[in-house]
Parts: sequence; structure tokens; C-alpha cells
Amino acid sequence: MISTNKSSVSNLKFEEITKCAIEDWELPTLNHPKLEYVMNSFRVNVARVRHLLLLPTAVAGLTALTRRIHDIAEYEITGSLSRDELSLSPQIRSKINDLATGMLDAKREHAEAQQGTSDWAIFVRNFHLGAGGTLEEYIGTPFGSPGFEETLRTSITGTWTAIETLLGDLWEAALNCHPETLASLKGRSNRIGKPPKQTVQVHQSGREYDAESKHVSLDLIGMHRFDLRNCMGTVFRMQGRVNFTHLSSIREAYSQAFSAKCGSIDSALSGPSLDCIGTVRNLIVHKAGVVDDEYLKRSSYLKIPKANIDKPLSLDGEIVADLIRNAISSANSLSVAVDNWIAQN
Repeated sequence: MISTNKSSVSNLKFEEITKCAIEDWELPTLNHPKLEYVMNSFRVNVARVRHLLLLPTAVAGLTALTRRIHDIAEYEITGSLSRDELSLSPQIRSKINDLATGMLDAKREHAEAQQGTSDWAIFVRNFHLGAGGTLEEYIGTPFGSPGFEETLRTSITGTWTAIETLLGDLWEAALNCHPETLASLKGRSNRIGKPPKQTVQVHQSGREYDAESKHVSLDLIGMHRFDLRNCMGTVFRMQGRVNFTHLSSIREAYSQAFSAKCGSIDSALSGPSLDCIGTVRNLIVHKAGVVDDEYLKRSSYLKIPKANIDKPLSLDGEIVADLIRNAISSANSLSVAVDNWIAQN
């Protein structure tokens, strides 16, 4: 049996996360083919989060629709609704099922016909928001609340994973596209994040560099047929020279690669939205959602939900929707900024 924390059965405001999931998240189309390839993967990863958030209303809506269609079919066949379906003869039940199947097929064909039209977005919105009303009473029970709370938590971790993957793959693709400037890692590593510990030497040209960071193994060169012109970002990641598992190291990697004309990149990465979703995600994944000293300190200056030390963090649809919207917006801005930088340099 799955062990879960006792639910507070509070108002989860699940309608707000449903609204967020059916919104247009305005994921951009990038001009450079290699960057657009990365963005397409991001779209797929984000779609998983959206489908997860819409699964409860999809199930509730389709269940309610199926039940209503069967009731209508029973009434049309028998002239009434039986309290006990098993009291109906097998022949009558078969006729009801056949009629209901035909009605459901017609509904499905009507829905499919709207896909790709201007009416589709309105149809989807009305369907999911209408279905959300049937979930309200269930969500507020000890049976339903834990599962929906976990859906909210999973949407946070899923969104962060999608963004973290995007930031790493985008950096790699950018260096592969423009190694002449970016692969030299000339930028100040503490421009966005904190300064790392480095062993600094001075090149004869007068520029500081880390001797170890300039080493590329012969095996790695051989793997790329001794031609590194279009794969420097990939080589650096394979070396473990950069990592994208922490926001601080992500900022450091972008700080080092983009050394000039990078104000929009810095702006997208330095905003608090990524810190907010990353902090909540880390608490969920590493601390079982129980507030610790680090989270408490961050909550004093970040717009994240407040809670007392050693107490479980409470989330609702409104809080989660804001975290996701803001983080996705920053990811979009960074993607466009990197794409523009490549085009202009």
C-alpha cells in the first residue's frame, strides 16, 4: 500500500490549474534549426505536464458524458430510468448499449471535426472547465485530496525537469552552432551566478584561463572524427565540464559562454521565477515536501508559499499555476534570446 501524508482536505483550487493547462503557453518557434530541434523536445516535455494536469477533468468529463448518454439511451428504449440496471433483460441492455455506442460515436466525430478549427480551443476549454465542476466534491474528500495534491506536486517536478533539460540542451546546441565565440568560455563566471572555485593561470596573451578546462581527451576528439567545429557544446557536456542539475551551475555555464551582447539572456536567467519553481521542486523531491531551514530562508525573499519549519508545504492550483506560468515565460524568453544572439553574431 502506498503511504501518504494525512491530507488537510483543504480547498485545492484545482480549477485554476485546469485553466493554466488549457492556456496557450506561447512556446516560440526558433529560427535556427538546431535550436528549434531543442525547442521541439521542450514542447513534447511540456505537453506531458499539460496532459497530466488535464487527465482528471478528461476522465471526469468523459465518465459523466458516457453515463448521461447511457441514461438517455435507456430512457429512449424503455421510457424510464431503472434504479437497478441488472433488472433489465439482456436483450434490453443490448439495445441500450447499441444505441449509446452510436450516440457516443456521433459525439466523438463531432469533436474530431472541430480539431484544427477556430472553435477547437473554446470546445476544449468548455469541456475541461465543465468537467471540473463534477470533481469539486470528490477533491475535497480524504479519498480524493491526496491524489490531487500529488498531481500538483508532480506538475511542479515535471515542469522543472522540462525546463532544466531545455536549458542544458539549448546551451549545448548554441555552442555547437557558434563555437568561435561561445566555446572559448570567455565570460565572467559570476556574472549571473556565484563565482566558482577555480585554478586560474595567465595565458601569454594576458587573458586568464583554467588550464584544466582547456584539455580535451583524444578519445573524445576521435569520437567526433577529429572535427570539433560543430560539436564543442557536446564535448564540454561529455567531459562534465558543465552541468545543468542546479540553477547556479546553469547560470554559471551561460555566464561563461555568452560574454557580450547578452543582456536579454542574463535577464531571462536572472529573474526570480526559475528560483521559485526550483526551490519548491527541490523541497518536494529532496525533503519530502517538509519545510527546512533553506526553504524558510528563501521564502523570505522569493514569492513562494510560506510554511513553518518542519511542516509540510501546502500547494493549491492557484499557487502551482503561477509558478508554472512564470517559469515557462522565463524559459521562452531565454530560448528567444539565445536564438536572436546566434542570428546576430
